[in-house]
Amino acid sequence: MHSQDLYFKTRPSCFLEKENALIAPKKAVKSDENGEFLYVLNNGKKEKKRIKTGEKDDVHVEVVEGVKEGERVVIK
Repeated sequence: MHSQDLYFKTRPSCFLEKENALIAPKKAVKSDENGEFLYVLNNGKKEKKRIKTGEKDDVHVEVVEGVKEGERVVIK
């Protein structure tokens, strides 16, 4: 991991009236021709993880598949 990388720890939250939704920052979610993904820290290195998203607002995205609670999501 580079010292300039920032991260966010995924956590359950009350999100758009859903209890215990797993959320990540919207700016951490990327997409390509194969769908959406984000990077998580794994032993100090960035690892690409494919995700399935649910509801979104201006700042957060509900992650319904692909990461677990407590994983560190790289946002920069």
